[in-house]
Order: sequence, then structure tokens, then C-alpha cells
Amino acid sequence: MLVAKDLQKSYDHSPVIKNVNLSIDVGKSIAIIGPNGSGKSTLLKLLIGEERLDRGMISFLGEPLTRFSHKERAKYIGVLPQTGLPEILFTVSEIVEMGRYPLQGNKLWLSADDKNRVADMMDELELTAFTHRFLTEMSGGERQRVALAKTMVQEPKLIVLDEPTTYLDLQYQLSILDKLHQWKNQRNTTLLMVLHDINLAALYCDEIIMLKKGEIYQQGSPNDVIQTDHIKAVYGIEPLIIAHPTKGVPQIFLNGYAGG
Repeated sequence: MLVAKDLQKSYDHSPVIKNVNLSIDVGKSIAIIGPNGSGKSTLLKLLIGEERLDRGMISFLGEPLTRFSHKERAKYIGVLPQTGLPEILFTVSEIVEMGRYPLQGNKLWLSADDKNRVADMMDELELTAFTHRFLTEMSGGERQRVALAKTMVQEPKLIVLDEPTTYLDLQYQLSILDKLHQWKNQRNTTLLMVLHDINLAALYCDEIIMLKKGEIYQQGSPNDVIQTDHIKAVYGIEPLIIAHPTKGVPQIFLNGYAGG
């Protein structure tokens, strides 16, 4: 679905992304992990055409990404940015409806089918009770769910999420990731997300890309990537890693200091 070759990006002559090569297959869920400043968000923006490359090539659906206009990209790629939604004076339903606009073509109004899909998505993400509430009246976690509903109702082939669990408590973190996983399996949608939580990445993603100082340090299955030596080299800590009791994927426990 998406192939990147020899990606390079610098800001003020300081390299941020260096020699990145990767391939993302249809129907996979991919996590990008790494410490702060490793280039995760920049790589994500490059892969969806929001930042221009200094060097390299990205193809999407077999075509150079540069051949897609912004509107064409919006038909296939749904994006949930790290910053979430801006302070706009619209109701929850109006914002979620915006996710259908790239699919409207020349139509000026949403069809009955569009409105039904909006209603179904709001119900899935437990937003129906907030239908007529303005975004400015909602908490950070509620806003994040609204942003995700707007992204998912677009029904894109690729959903790109930069820290999708930001502002969410544990219950909603798991709920959102469960919905994304369900969506992937039902519609063969591809997921590409930046996650800080390595344990969540292992639980919900087929593959993990681990960045270190703008380069891919490791890429592969959770079992291949989440190893003590890799975590120590990239994060500077030596964790305890055990298999999840039911999922079998690696999970990290930190050997913190327990003072007396």
C-alpha cells in the first residue's frame, strides 16, 4: 500500500529523518515508537504528504504520493493529528459530519446514507449524548473521541494517528484501540500510528517501527522489536520483559527504585 525509500528530512541543516526505508501492507496495523525527539511525528507527516521530503520517494497505492492532490489524499487517508481538533464553534455532530466531505464529490449536502454513517459512528464511540454540544464545552478526552469519530467516519483505506490515546483515561484508551482493531479486521483498513506506550503497541499492532535519532533502529513483529537490548539502546533503560499471559506478546515492566 505504502512504500518509502531513502527518506531524508532536515530542519535548519539538522537531520531529523535519515535513510528511512519501509513498506506497509494493506490490512496491517503498524506502530511507530521511540523516545521524544526521535522523529516519530515528522516521519508520519512525511508519509502522508504533510511535510516535503529533502530526498527520497514515497508511493501510495502504486503511485507516487506527489501525484495525489490534497483532496484526493483525503479520500484515501484519514488523519488524527497529535494536536487534536482546534477551538472551533461547531457542535459534535457537525464536526463528525466533516469527515464525510471528501467523499461527497460535487454534492453540497450530506445524503441520508452519510447522516446514517455519522450517527452510527457517534454511537460506536459513545458520543450520541453530545450530539448538540459545542466542542468548546467538552473535555480533552471527549474532544479526542470526536476527532477520532471524524477520522473514522471518512472510511479511509489508511488511518494515520499521532498519539490516538492522548488525553484519554485507561478505559477509553482500550476502547478506542479495540475499535480501531475491529475496524481494521472488518474493512481491511490499514492503521499507522505513533504510540508512546510500548505495551499498547505490542498488544494492538502487527508490526513495530522503532526509531532512534531519526533512523529506523528495528522493524518487525512485537517479539522481534521489543527486546531488552533494543529497549536499552534506544531508551536508555533496562526493562523486565515478560509475555502477556493471554496474548503472548512482550510486555515491559520497569525496574524502578523502591526506597525504604
